[in-house]
Amino acid sequence: NEANIKKNKLIYKARYRLGSKNNPIPPYPLLARKKGWQGTVLLLVSVNEDGTVKNVRIEKSTGFEILDKASLQTIKKWFFIPAKKGKKNIKDKIIIPVRFTLN
Repeated sequence: NEANIKKNKLIYKARYRLGSKNNPIPPYPLLARKKGWQGTVLLLVSVNEDGTVKNVRIEKSTGFEILDKASLQTIKKWFFIPAKKGKKNIKDKIIIPVRFTLN
């Protein structure tokens, strides 16, 4: 059946819920808060078939190493809803923006 063949090839990207137990928000370092440092870091995350993180690298820095490191350390410990091809879990890469803003 052709419909089943097409259905089995559907690809779903890895997903996450920011602020959930599995995907906590990176802490805003006190030093960065005191100095007024803000920015958005873009992280490229390689996700394994089981939803664990294989690798994280900075695609675009905030310009502040302390903010970038806080993001990297937190995201490395995240668990994702794995990507799927049909019913099979597959590896995936996803870009995650992490914003540090002061009110």
